[in-house]
Amino acid sequence: MKYLDEINTPEKMKAYLEDVSTVGWIASKLPQTTFHNTRDVLSLYFEDSVIEKHNLHNISPEIKEALLKWFYENQDPDTGLWGPKSKSGKLRKKDVSNTKSILETFVNYDGKDIYDSYKLRYKDKLADSMLEEFDELINNLPEDDELDEWHEWN
Repeated sequence: MKYLDEINTPEKMKAYLEDVSTVGWIASKLPQTTFHNTRDVLSLYFEDSVIEKHNLHNISPEIKEALLKWFYENQDPDTGLWGPKSKSGKLRKKDVSNTKSILETFVNYDGKDIYDSYKLRYKDKLADSMLEEFDELINNLPEDDELDEWHEWN
């Protein structure tokens, strides 16, 4: 939790998110990348709200706004997904697992937008991309003894 003290302004939060979401081509081939850390921070304050529920760390409304804005601005316009990106900002990996979690911040279970200022964009591309990735996953199911692969598949 100490690292949250280091990202305690909107500017520091944005810098953190940019840093951990940017990966090289080798890192993009790993089952998980540091992009996972961006989603973790978002989940702490929005999806699970663990931090606020248990009064573990104070976060200003400005930092929460910076988080939402960063994810809104970093949804890939070509695929509708979120995921690790190159230094130039190009999506390096179609990350359906983290995208699913990020979606829960922007839309409810009925698919309705939660925030008027941050409506989910690229819905058709997002649906197409998710279906493509699920089709590939279903056609390449891991073997029973490949526990690491099953974890990623879930």
